[in-house]
Amino acid sequence: MRLTMHATSVPAFVRVFTNMLNWLDKAQAHAEARKFDTANYLGLRLAPDMLPLTRQIQIATDGAKGCVARLAGQEILLPTRAGEPLRYTGENYLKQFVLPNLYFHATTTYALLRNASVEIGKRDFLG
Repeated sequence: MRLTMHATSVPAFVRVFTNMLNWLDKAQAHAEARKFDTANYLGLRLAPDMLPLTRQIQIATDGAKGCVARLAGQEILLPTRAGEPLRYTGENYLKQFVLPNLYFHATTTYALLRNASVEIGKRDFLG
């Protein structure tokens, strides 16, 4: 049986974003229990040169949205900051770019919240 693009992508997106929403709910509860503003989380970074929590979430969600839109075509041309576009087939785009990028930014979001003492663990990551 061959997997469809939809079956390979959308359930993974739903699971990751459901988990991320649960982490954010726990972060809100953590802040409320300690009586500090949840906005303190928004600029979290693990290193000075990395993007903050808000951008990690935005990149993950934008990537999923773009993936679903782009997979309607057969060949994918992806613009890059370096100027030289990347060319993918739909399947390679999903497997070699979108899914690794999704998990990178989800893992970074998870790590930022863990580093801020939000009580989340492996079960929260896996869902």
